[in-house]
Amino acid sequence: MRNLFMILFLNAVAALTAASLVIDRTEGPDLACDTADIQELTFTDSTVGVNIASIEYFESEFQLLSNSSTTLKAAVLDQFGNLVDTDQDVIFLFVWDPTNGTNINGEIDEQFETLTVTPVNGIASATLNTGDPGLTSISVRTTDYLGSTIEENRIVTIFSTPISTVGLVDAPFSGTNAGAGNWRVTISAICSNDLGMASPKDMPCVFSLVDPTIDWANITGEGYIGNTNVEGQSYTGVAFTDLVYHGSHSLEQIGIQFVADGTTDVEYVELPLNEPAISISLNPANLVWSSGTGEDDLIGEVLVHVQDSQGNPVTGAVINLMSSRGEFIEAGEPYQIEGEPDNVIQSVEGVAIGLICMHWYECPPVDNPPNQLNVDITAVLGSHQLTATTTLIVLNYN
Repeated sequence: MRNLFMILFLNAVAALTAASLVIDRTEGPDLACDTADIQELTFTDSTVGVNIASIEYFESEFQLLSNSSTTLKAAVLDQFGNLVDTDQDVIFLFVWDPTNGTNINGEIDEQFETLTVTPVNGIASATLNTGDPGLTSISVRTTDYLGSTIEENRIVTIFSTPISTVGLVDAPFSGTNAGAGNWRVTISAICSNDLGMASPKDMPCVFSLVDPTIDWANITGEGYIGNTNVEGQSYTGVAFTDLVYHGSHSLEQIGIQFVADGTTDVEYVELPLNEPAISISLNPANLVWSSGTGEDDLIGEVLVHVQDSQGNPVTGAVINLMSSRGEFIEAGEPYQIEGEPDNVIQSVEGVAIGLICMHWYECPPVDNPPNQLNVDITAVLGSHQLTATTTLIVLNYN
């Protein structure tokens, strides 16, 4: 009887244990997933929209003559910079008050008044007609794919004449060897309109010599605004031309005339001294107080020779003379420069002559004559910082 009871008890425990291990799969998410489910997941059929990201002017002029017309073009672009072919409206408007007579498409002539156009192949166009000279600002606008306004603003300059001011720039500090004793320099003219803006590119202009009888210089080639010089440089509102001249006329003034669009300017420019060389000599080589002579000052000439690297004599080179003893006195015409100290002289046909004066007390008599004084003399071509030096020997036999 006891054994039967034990068997029934053990069976009951086993049944309860088994019941506690049953999982109720009706609760919580169903985590079952098979291959068939994965194969059935696909993208939904949809149309991908165009993303308009920016609008930009292109091939449009914003510096214009009064009473003229131009076509404004604006490109509607996506985020990759590609044109967007859309029928979405594009708006042109003046952000600033336009000048009198200035309008868009002959319709819009007030600030914030709008003109709506439909782009063609991603390009929106309108005609800008200019009136009185002045400044205004034009905006082109549309909306991007998020519905936000995108725009580009540009300032429009309207001037009455392409050129109202011309400034001829002085010749450069040095030129280029053109052979046969000639040198080439670039002459430039800076051109602006009545609003101070640079004149339009490609406008023809003429450089010429004021004195047509000059046969040692000539202008080579006609120019135009925005052209390129021999060094490959090109600037807005600047015209270049070349001037070729003989080196013997270095440092001379030459008149150049510039004409463009009825505006004329004349400038006298100094022709540069190129690759100069200087040397110095004395006349006489020595200054001597002979035995029995008086105590009068001794005067000698200091000759400075100036040439360019092709051997051309130079007129007008400014020379500064310096010495360790003695003093320079006025050399007189044509070498002395009016208003300058006596030690500052100029060259004429390749030679500058100064005068040095030696005083008796600088080389007085000695017990065993002669007394000798060595005087160092230096010539400086200031514009190029070139120097030449020599020694003057002063003797006193008294």
